Amino acid sequence: MFFSVSGDFSDLTEVRADSNLAREYRKSLQILSRELGLEEVGLSTLLATYPEILIREQKNEDPEAIWPVVESVLDEALNSCDLMRHQEGENLAGDLLGRLTVFKGILDTIESVIPDLLRTREENLRERLEKLLGNVQLDPARLAQEVVVMADKTDVTEEIVRLHCHIQQFELFLKEGGGVGRKLDFLIQEFLREVNTLASKINDAAIAHHTVDLKSELEKMREQVQNIE
Repeated sequence: MFFSVSGDFSDLTEVRADSNLAREYRKSLQILSRELGLEEVGLSTLLATYPEILIREQKNEDPEAIWPVVESVLDEALNSCDLMRHQEGENLAGDLLGRLTVFKGILDTIESVIPDLLRTREENLRERLEKLLGNVQLDPARLAQEVVVMADKTDVTEEIVRLHCHIQQFELFLKEGGGVGRKLDFLIQEFLREVNTLASKINDAAIAHHTVDLKSELEKMREQVQNIE
């Protein structure tokens, strides 16, 4: 932090005359006055013409004399800095919570369409098997087993549950305040990992579009988190 102090500090300055220099000036001027027949100059004219005769020096008796002024300015600057950081923190938290709300809305949309998506895939699987087997009677148990295998491969229940847990944890960290920057950054990495897993399991164009939106919000959140200690 840099600052400067200005004001009336005349009590910290002393003025002394350079007597030798003044005598030399006066002697030279007297000689010129006699030679040229001019009137001798007075003291005020001498000082005005040759100001270097008077020397201003700062007193060294009390180097801490201006500390009260410096301390007051420093306290005011620190208070302003704290207020500014507090306001910035509130703005960041508000922005992150807003983006988290958008994220949750997209996740809820994904969660709502997955059941219909899985039912459609199950029906498509039955139709494909019927076409492949023709008139061959399907073993209900075998068909059920294939459906279970397909459902297991596309089951994203765990990923969605973990994402909701991450949302709650993110909100808690923001409410805690303090040095949560690293925690939030790590949590965003966990968000991204779950979103990528969800996208790869479902492998659907509409879901892929939603997951791109999820990752876009996470990247914006990550940029903001970099400003949090």
